[in-house]
Amino acid sequence: MRTGLMIVLVTLAVAGMVHEALAAGVNPPPGFASSFEKALAEAKKDNKPLYVHFTTDWCGWCRRIEKEVYASEKGKEALSGFVAVSLDCSEKAPDVKTNEALLDKYGGGGYPFIVILAPDGTVLDSFSYMAVDEFVKRVNGVREKFERRNKFLEKAKAGDHPNDLAFQLEALEVFASTQEWDKVDAAARRVLTLDKERAHTVKAKFAQLQVAAAQKNARTLDNLVLEIRRLDPDNKGHSLEAALEHQAELAMDKVTTKTFEVQYKRAHTILVQRAALKNLRDPLSAKVDLGIFQAKWGKFNDARTTLQKLLTDNPNHPSAASIKNLIEQINKIEAQTKK
Repeated sequence: MRTGLMIVLVTLAVAGMVHEALAAGVNPPPGFASSFEKALAEAKKDNKPLYVHFTTDWCGWCRRIEKEVYASEKGKEALSGFVAVSLDCSEKAPDVKTNEALLDKYGGGGYPFIVILAPDGTVLDSFSYMAVDEFVKRVNGVREKFERRNKFLEKAKAGDHPNDLAFQLEALEVFASTQEWDKVDAAARRVLTLDKERAHTVKAKFAQLQVAAAQKNARTLDNLVLEIRRLDPDNKGHSLEAALEHQAELAMDKVTTKTFEVQYKRAHTILVQRAALKNLRDPLSAKVDLGIFQAKWGKFNDARTTLQKLLTDNPNHPSAASIKNLIEQINKIEAQTKK
């Protein structure tokens, strides 16, 4: 009888320990640190990018990326050039307040949230769960971006380049890739001053447009779209199509319940103009994007008309089956909204 009671008591004690362990949060994956400050110090010491994984004890997708990606040979190899840290935002995790503050700082929402930083704190990329092959491609791209930025910063330290046009053009590309918009703006201004032949005006203006989009400055962005349209009306450099895309995104970003119809019409007009441009990188995709946009905002008839015309004009295109499937999906969504 006493032995049975002991077994029950031990079982209950073990269960309590397991419950407490779960309630306290989750352990970091193998090879991951658990302290942001220590990981950042290591990244600075070794001049490596910092891979930050925000997680919780209840996050199923976190467990998937840990098991399917971090534990795989491909995942380990991709992360070998990074300092990796896992920050637990579980309710009873020891550092939950600190970790949640960092999550807010870097714009995280759901879990897992991943942000990759240069040792100086510059955000190189952020994303969520990805299957292993897509993950490897994304992370390798970030490492290449980091290495290019490092080389450029070393070049900047080696000399004074305010009047070097080639240097300022490289600065545009490097800092745009890391979304360091103050540096992009400074480089664009230098390019416009130094470029006596006006060969790079569109590139500099587009860089300024990216800055305006990041700052959500609609008036400046609209003026820059007009300038780019004047400089490259035939979209030969593809800057005009990208500029219109930014313009449409900002229009929809300002949507409220009261302004929906006005902002929808504005964004729709812009995307129609984009789809009609010459020299598009991918004309079919531009029109598909328009159809998806129309369906997303509940304009199902417009979406069907756009996509059906696309099929009529391109009946033998390799994407024809996918477009037909998209029309079927739109019909199903519309039917569900009417129930």
